[in-house]
Amino acid sequence: MNGADLTLAALRSAYVAALISLFGTLVFTAVVVRALPPAPWARRVHARLAGLGRSSFALAVVLGAAWFAAQAAAVAGAQSLREALAALPPVLLETQFGQLLLVRFALLLALWPVCLLQRRQASGVRNHWLMALAISLAGGALALQAATSHAGAVGGGAGQGLMLAEALHVTAAGAWLGGLMPLLIALAAMPPDAAAAAARRFFPLGLIAVSFVALTSLIQAIALVGSVPALVGTAYGRVVLIKLLLFSLMLGFAALNRLLFVARAFPDQKSSSIGQCSKPGSRLCHSIMAETALAGVLLLAAGSLAQLTPGVHEQAIWPFSWRVNPDTAGGLFIPAYPTSFFVSPTGFAADAITRGDRIYQARCAACHGATGQGDGPSAGTLPVAPADLTARRVLDYGDGDLFWLAGHAVNTNDADRWDLVDAIRARNRGEFARTAGRSVSPLRLPRFPVACAKGHAVETDDLRGRVLRIVVASDGEPGRTPAGSGPRAVTIILPADAVVERAETWRDDEACLAQPETLGALAILLGTSPTKLAGSQLLVDPNGWLRARWRPGEPGGWATPASLQARIQALAAHPLPADQQSAHAHHH
Repeated sequence: MNGADLTLAALRSAYVAALISLFGTLVFTAVVVRALPPAPWARRVHARLAGLGRSSFALAVVLGAAWFAAQAAAVAGAQSLREALAALPPVLLETQFGQLLLVRFALLLALWPVCLLQRRQASGVRNHWLMALAISLAGGALALQAATSHAGAVGGGAGQGLMLAEALHVTAAGAWLGGLMPLLIALAAMPPDAAAAAARRFFPLGLIAVSFVALTSLIQAIALVGSVPALVGTAYGRVVLIKLLLFSLMLGFAALNRLLFVARAFPDQKSSSIGQCSKPGSRLCHSIMAETALAGVLLLAAGSLAQLTPGVHEQAIWPFSWRVNPDTAGGLFIPAYPTSFFVSPTGFAADAITRGDRIYQARCAACHGATGQGDGPSAGTLPVAPADLTARRVLDYGDGDLFWLAGHAVNTNDADRWDLVDAIRARNRGEFARTAGRSVSPLRLPRFPVACAKGHAVETDDLRGRVLRIVVASDGEPGRTPAGSGPRAVTIILPADAVVERAETWRDDEACLAQPETLGALAILLGTSPTKLAGSQLLVDPNGWLRARWRPGEPGGWATPASLQARIQALAAHPLPADQQSAHAHHH
C-alpha cells in the first residue's frame, strides 16, 4: 500500500474504533452496570461512562467526516485541495458510499437527543426503552460498516450473506472490544465487591461476542481469502493472519483475566477501598490495558484489509519450496514454485491454445519437437535433454507449475506464457489420445465464442447444463446432419474458412456458429489435424466434458435422429462430475 492507502486505512480504522467505543460503552452500561446502588462512587462511574460515550460520539462524527473527505478525494483522483472540495457533493449524494455515510450520520444525530433524555430520567422502565433505542441506533451505525467493505461489493445472495456476517462481526466486536475501556473505568472507580461483580458480568458478554467474532471471521475468510495458498501468498491473506494472531493474543489475555487475575485482584471483596487499577501490581487492569492496545492494532489491520484486493481475486505467490502432495499414493510433500498455485486467467480458451501453439512452434519446437516429445533438431546439442511434454506426468502439473517452468524456458510476457500453458496442456492431451488409439477420451472442452439465433453471442461456458453437439463442417458440406438435436442439446456448427458463408446460410434458429479459428484448437486437443477432423461430430456433456467423437461413414456413432437422441439423453443423464472440471484430468 502507498501513503494514501495507509492514510485511508488509518482514518477508516479510527472511525470504526470510535463507533465501537460508542456502541460498547452503551452495551456495557446497559448490561454490566445496569443496577448500581445510589452511592457517590456509582455516580462517578456513570459520569465517566457518559463522558466516554460523548467523546466517542464526537470522535465518530469528526473522524467519519475526515474519512469521507479523504475517500472522496481518492475516488475523484483529486490533485489539489480545490479539486478535493469539489468532489465532496457528488460523492456524498451520487454514490452508494456517500449515501450510506449520510444514513450513518443520521443515526448518530438521532442518538444524541435519546442520550440527553436518558440522562434526565432517573429510573424506571422508560430508561430501559431509551437505552435499548440508543444501543440500536449506535449498533445500526456500526453495522452499516459492512456495506462499505468488500462484502458490499460482492452482490447477489452471496453478497447479502457476506454483508450479514460482516454486520454481525463488527457489532459483536463492538460489544467485546468497545467494553474494555468501560471495564477499566469501572474497576478504577468501584469498590472491590462491585468491581468483582462487574468483571464477572462482563465475561459472559465477552464470551458470546467472541464466539460471533470467531464464526463470522471464518465465514469472511472462506469467502474473501479463498484458500490456504492465498492466506500465505497474498497481501490480503497475510494481514488476515496478523488479525488471527492478534485475536489469539487477545483471547489469551481474556482467559487469564477470567481464570486467574479476577480472583487475585479481589481476594477480599469486603474491603471498602476504591480504585483497583490504581494499586501497584494490579495485573487484571494491566492485562485489560494490553488487551485494549491489541484491539487498537487489530482494528488498524482490519482497516488495512479494505484497501487491499481480497486474496480470492489475487494470484497467490507460494513462499515455500514444497507443498502437500495431492496424490495420496506419493510422498507427503512435493517440490513447489512461487507460482504453483496460480490459476490460468484464460479459462482454457481455444484462442489461447492457438496463440500458444504458434509461440510453441516458434520458440520451443526446436528443442522439444513439433509434437512436444523432446526430439527437436536442437535437442542433441543441449547439456540436459529437453522434457517430453507429452508424458503422462505433465498431467500432474498445475497451471502455476507449467507457468513457472515455461517462463524459465521462454523469455516472454505473462499473457504469452499463459497461452503457452494452454497449448502445452492441449497438446499433451492430444498426444495421449492419439497414442492410446482412442477416438476421444473425456477431455475438457476449450472455451470459445459462438453466435446463436438472431446474432446472440455467448461462450460455450454459458451453455453449461445442456449437451453440446459440435458439427465440424467440410469443404463439400457445410454441416448438414440428421435434423434436430432436441431440447436437451445445442448444435454448434464449426466451419472451415471455405464454408463459413454456406454454414451461416444453413444455420437455423436452434444452431450456433463458431469461428473457424476454433478448429485448430480442437484438432490439437484431439491429437489430429484440422483436415482429418473435418466432417466429424463431437458430443459434450452438460458439465463441459468432451465425451464422444464420430464421423459419418465410420461404424457406431449416431447415424439416425433416434440414435443421436439416445446418446444425448445418456450424456444428459450421466455427465462427469462438475467438481472434476479443470484444465487437465487424470485417467487411470
